[in-house]
Amino acid sequence: MELYVKSFHLNWIIYISAIKKSRLDIEFFLRSATKQHQPIKSMNFPALLGTFLFVTINVVGQSSSNVMWSIKSERVSDHEIRLLMDADVRPGWHLYSQHLEEGGPQPTEFVFSPSADFQIMSIQEKGNAQTYFDKLYEMEITWYKGKVEFLITLQTKKTKVDVEGHITYMTCNVSSCVPERYPFSIPLDLKLRP
Repeated sequence: MELYVKSFHLNWIIYISAIKKSRLDIEFFLRSATKQHQPIKSMNFPALLGTFLFVTINVVGQSSSNVMWSIKSERVSDHEIRLLMDADVRPGWHLYSQHLEEGGPQPTEFVFSPSADFQIMSIQEKGNAQTYFDKLYEMEITWYKGKVEFLITLQTKKTKVDVEGHITYMTCNVSSCVPERYPFSIPLDLKLRP
């Protein structure tokens, strides 16, 4: 049995061949346009398995987003629902408000898929806002650290509504900024009593 795994951006090929009694010899080859494949290293199966598990656990355990989102809904009346979108911002980072002037950093924005089933009435934000004059953008900037709650009120005449869309936002720390996108799909049933 032979298996080739390519990593295009690093230009490496991993060559795995099954040999006697569940032992694998793994040879790494550096691929070059002008040279033949040359083995760099050989490793046994237990070492490979340990390395694979370590890398897998580390990759799965890390979140690539600087914000953890949680979404809940509450029924306000027979035709009104409030979505509670909570943002938990990673320590050392901040999330920009949705109320920023054009020409500044990317504000938090809620984009809803078009639907005749509901109408957005308001979007409010609550949290420990920090507002300051930013010399780079030459404007007042508002951002949040820690937890932020976005309250989205919508009206509908339907008993069942699917609210879909995404949140675009930007998080920054002292050295970099990261634009991010969080998709959501929220099935709502107004027949259920609160």
